[in-house]
Amino acid sequence: MIAPQVAAALLTLVLRQQVLLPPVVPDLEAPGSAVNPIRPTTVPSSTGEMPQATPAPTPPPPPPPFTPAPDRISFTLPFPADKGGGQATGSAGALEYQREDFAVLTGGVQLHYKDIDLRAEEASVDLQTKQLTALGNVVIDQGPTRLAGTTATFDLETKTGTFKNGSGNAPPGFFFTGERVDKVGDDAYVIEKGVFTSCDGESPSWSFHIVNCPPSHRVRSRGGVVSTYSPR
Repeated sequence: MIAPQVAAALLTLVLRQQVLLPPVVPDLEAPGSAVNPIRPTTVPSSTGEMPQATPAPTPPPPPPPFTPAPDRISFTLPFPADKGGGQATGSAGALEYQREDFAVLTGGVQLHYKDIDLRAEEASVDLQTKQLTALGNVVIDQGPTRLAGTTATFDLETKTGTFKNGSGNAPPGFFFTGERVDKVGDDAYVIEKGVFTSCDGESPSWSFHIVNCPPSHRVRSRGGVVSTYSPR
């Protein structure tokens, strides 16, 4: 038989286990819980601060369209109909007419005519002959061809001209420099005292040098073929 004291103790234990306690409800938002396993547990830093999410980088805004500076002017230079007509447009710091058909542009010049784009510090244009003279950091782009020099004279109608201390690149991948570079045709150039190569970079793997070339000898590139000749 169970002693009365032991029976009383057992009865008390059973009654205590039958006391209704509030159920434990899992926290659905608890990070890392079994109910919500996709939410990772956030671990505080060594200072006790909770780490903050890093925002995605904001893409840079598109560049604004080019507009002339407030102190610049836009110009239109019309050519006479008997010279083929058309007009050259662009912007410059200032425009002055030395005569009715002769314009002088200064203060940084940007000029466009047909497929020709010119940049220079100064330029003058004879509207009767379409002859252009440019001074200072001259660059003329014509499609994939670029010619540059300290000074240049250029015929806007025939698209030929002369560049002093010139350089350029032309299809199908030629690079050249010279004390004088003449563009004598659509794909024909005359180079005096310069370098001709089809390799870009400061140290091309091959190049054709013209050293101490007398004025009577020139180098010509026509249609991708390089040749030397003595003009008559």
